[in-house]
Amino acid sequence: MSVLIAMPSELCTHIGCDGRMTVGDTIVPENVCKWVQIRENLWAGIAGAYRALELVREGAATIADELSAKGLQDGASQARSCAALVRAMLFRDGWLDEAKDGKPRWLDVEMLIAWPGGTLEVGGTGSSYSVDQHAAIGSGARVALGALDALSAVRRNRTVRRRMSIPEENIRAAIGIAMRRDCGCGGEVFVMRVGV
Repeated sequence: MSVLIAMPSELCTHIGCDGRMTVGDTIVPENVCKWVQIRENLWAGIAGAYRALELVREGAATIADELSAKGLQDGASQARSCAALVRAMLFRDGWLDEAKDGKPRWLDVEMLIAWPGGTLEVGGTGSSYSVDQHAAIGSGARVALGALDALSAVRRNRTVRRRMSIPEENIRAAIGIAMRRDCGCGGEVFVMRVGV
């Protein structure tokens, strides 16, 4: 249970998350950043399972090496390849379970892959799509997206103070609202910038 946000702009992408992570029904220490730096300008955010986050942290250097070997230059291609490598890593670790009909299905692990100027959202089934505006995943995603939409509408009003147009402040505000509305969200708030 968590909330992760990405807000791409022309030259960078602002990312953030809450610090609460659960293992089953147990809350682990509330200072877990759910974003993992894969390469200098490529970050992966994981929601849904602490073990998946650990696997990505442990395998970040391997993923970076595999991306370098492929020679991919643009952020979108790197993000799609990174998502496929993470899915393969989860598969090798046994992250498939069987549905009632006996067919394998992905466990509920969501990802955001961020690079300067872009974000790729990856659902629990492995489906993915590029995001033009802001994106959020985790149990607090709907509340955070609503807050970001409201903040964006307020920002367009010329009488609003300048600080409301700062992406870092919008992310902090949206995560704060999600933490108040979703008991699965909490802990420290982490906000970073990918790119210039």
